[in-house]
Amino acid sequence: MRRGLSLGFCGLVWLFLCGPGYGQLPGSFAHPATWGRAAVLGTAAVVDGQGGLYWNPAALARLEQRYRVAFAHADIFDGFDLKHDLVSLVRSNHSWGGGMGLDRLGTSRVLQADSQGNITGYGSYTETRFLLAVAKSFERLQLRRAISPLRLGLGLQLLEVESGGKTRRDLGLDAGWLAVWSLSQSVGVRLGAAVRQAYSSLEGASWGAVLGAALVRPGPGRRPLVAVGYLPRNGRWSVGLDLPLTPGALALGLSAAIDRVEEVGTSWRLGLRLGSGRGQVAYALEDRPYLGRTQSLALTSAWGRYQFPLHLGGWRLLRSGVVAAPARLSAAEEGRLQIDFRYPIPARDLAQKQLQLVLYGPDGQVLEKLGAQELEQTPRGVGLAFEPAQDWLGQQGYLLPGAYTFEVSAGERVRLRGTFVLQYQPEAVAAVVQAYARLGRVPAAELEDGLLQARRLDPSYPHTYYVAGLLAEFSGDFRGAANCYGEAARLSGGRAIDLAGRQIDLTDLQQMDYLDELGQAQKKAGNRLFELLQSPWGPEGEP
Repeated sequence: MRRGLSLGFCGLVWLFLCGPGYGQLPGSFAHPATWGRAAVLGTAAVVDGQGGLYWNPAALARLEQRYRVAFAHADIFDGFDLKHDLVSLVRSNHSWGGGMGLDRLGTSRVLQADSQGNITGYGSYTETRFLLAVAKSFERLQLRRAISPLRLGLGLQLLEVESGGKTRRDLGLDAGWLAVWSLSQSVGVRLGAAVRQAYSSLEGASWGAVLGAALVRPGPGRRPLVAVGYLPRNGRWSVGLDLPLTPGALALGLSAAIDRVEEVGTSWRLGLRLGSGRGQVAYALEDRPYLGRTQSLALTSAWGRYQFPLHLGGWRLLRSGVVAAPARLSAAEEGRLQIDFRYPIPARDLAQKQLQLVLYGPDGQVLEKLGAQELEQTPRGVGLAFEPAQDWLGQQGYLLPGAYTFEVSAGERVRLRGTFVLQYQPEAVAAVVQAYARLGRVPAAELEDGLLQARRLDPSYPHTYYVAGLLAEFSGDFRGAANCYGEAARLSGGRAIDLAGRQIDLTDLQQMDYLDELGQAQKKAGNRLFELLQSPWGPEGEP
């Protein structure tokens, strides 16, 4: 299936490059109703949604909605009596996209004259177009992570013109490319170009090209802030500005643009739009040399669905912002589990997909169960930041080394599984092993310092409390020894621990009644070492 689509795409490219010189009949580069913002700003780099059918087919590769149907009607008044109606359907899966459209532009107020130039009355003029377009996002054509994959698109236009009782037909081809470069989390640059092999009723040539760039904000649609366009053939420059005036369900927006054409003059356009994703009213005021001022009013209604497939690009375990390879993390370190998407997904789409991350400990216990809104969202994925010794130790009462498994699901279907390994802090392990080997051969105070250091490095390591219990018992602190053994059993989850090749059952130590009896009989208060280990402060009162 993929090979067939690729061959078809290459065939359209060959047709565009090698086809005959079509394009001898009028056909405007973009009609007033297509679509409010793009029609005013007028560059190939600012199109979004269905505007790609008319301005740059490459925009159809990765639409905000998976599919969308739209209807539009526009009236151009001030004596022209032009009406424009269109219907279009576009579909995208964040890799391939395409669409079709049908529109009609007509007027009944075209002056007719005889062979001597005498006006004989009014006639009609009608343009009807059928459009087909296909686009592809090439993931391998991504120079840097901050630059989106290159999008290429091709379009086919069938044009029929009725004027003076005669009908003429023509065929035109469009080609375009588009990419977005994210400069920061708050702004990016959209670059695009489109070439059209069709006659323009306003420009009067068989080839037309538009080069464009726009500053865009992040988020769904990446709507432009400032746009600049250039038509090399006639030296036409266009600068546009888009301002959202009020957010909400009925958003109000203002667009303005200035054009400068060599040997023709300067024109300007001003557009005001009100509406939402389901419908919009757009008013445009335009002043052109020779034509004067014209006004248009366009109504658009649309229906679509946010049903993007959730493509996961993989996952990474980060330690202090650096990838931990192999996926291994110490219990006392701060980590981040990063789930990458192959394509940016709007937050509302994630909510509709019911995205959920579930994390299991080595014993099968659920440590975390989080929805998309509880995860840290980035343009390319979601992340979970955690510090095991702080976050999970308090929840379970113990923290086990071993394999931690996570699942990412959308709805009821698991889309991604992964495993990373959690281990005790190596420095803490070394300090406890050294204290255990020197037990009874060096002063107790020296051993205490090593155990306190191990406790600060990794509060989840149960061996620290076991060795502390031995030291307290040798020192006659039986109450402290019982408490240390009990804490070691809690941290191990009731499991036996391995120390210097010995298997130690901490449950048996907890059940030794002689420690309680000796602790009650001892004259001194005791429990000093256990209290030091439990305190976040050092023996000198400093952290």
